[in-house]
Amino acid sequence: MNTAYEEVIASSDADRGALFVETAARLGTAVQNVEKDFWVCWTLDALFNGLEAGSPRLLFKGGTSLSKAFDLIPRFSEDIDITVFREDIGQAIDAAELDGLSGKQQRKRLDAIREACQAFINGSLTSQLAQRIDAIGKGRMKLERDPDDADEQTLLLWSPAATARTDDYIRSAVKIEAGAKSALDPHTSASVTPYIAADLPDLDLRVGNVITVEAERTFWDKIIILHGLRQWHDRRGVLRHGGQRVSRHYYDAHQLMLVHSQHDERRPPQRALMCRCSSRLSQRTSGHSTARYISAASTIGDGL
Repeated sequence: MNTAYEEVIASSDADRGALFVETAARLGTAVQNVEKDFWVCWTLDALFNGLEAGSPRLLFKGGTSLSKAFDLIPRFSEDIDITVFREDIGQAIDAAELDGLSGKQQRKRLDAIREACQAFINGSLTSQLAQRIDAIGKGRMKLERDPDDADEQTLLLWSPAATARTDDYIRSAVKIEAGAKSALDPHTSASVTPYIAADLPDLDLRVGNVITVEAERTFWDKIIILHGLRQWHDRRGVLRHGGQRVSRHYYDAHQLMLVHSQHDERRPPQRALMCRCSSRLSQRTSGHSTARYISAASTIGDGL
């Protein structure tokens, strides 16, 4: 892991808070964004460079990866979405294989994947992260299971706050949301750097070896999410989750389409990639139609 982070963490709350305030003023954002971004980067370092050799491989995905790994969207770090490589937890199967099973067999395999992921997240991963936290936290950090996740695959990492909390939207904890059903390809090795790095030129705070799903895959994942939200509303007449924390998906998709229009070489993928998307694996839930996902994505793909 990058030991430069230890210097920042070991500093006094006042000094660390002053640093976050300075960076926030430079960027024109809330100081809580800067503080959380620092801990997001430290957590990514722990996940991708701090686990024991031979641990199940992880893949960084989602909206935060678009900003931190690829600098494609100017959205501040929120939480961390990771996928566990299924074969590393004894559940090697892809969407095509799952399609060949009966509905009952599919549910059985998906339950097995979920249970294997639960066991890893709440067992080995929690234990190893807790050791890292104990080494630097001096009793001021904690790791716990998110009580709001019925699948028991989400962790909350609480860090010592050096700044006052004035924005309820910005969670104090870094949320590590895991699963093992998402697409694994295409992916690449990326690096992330916290916003404070520009104000600490003598420290190298870059975190390398963050295995990240390619932006083109994330674009289609966002389309899948948005299509699912639309289906939910069409069938029930209400917004899913009351519309909370949904706008970021629209924003991310919009920004990626802007990138496509401005830089053709970084364009989102054609529908052939979309049709290979493991939404068929990860979205097999009640009230969601795989065929409608593919149909909608094909329509969108024609226009890109």
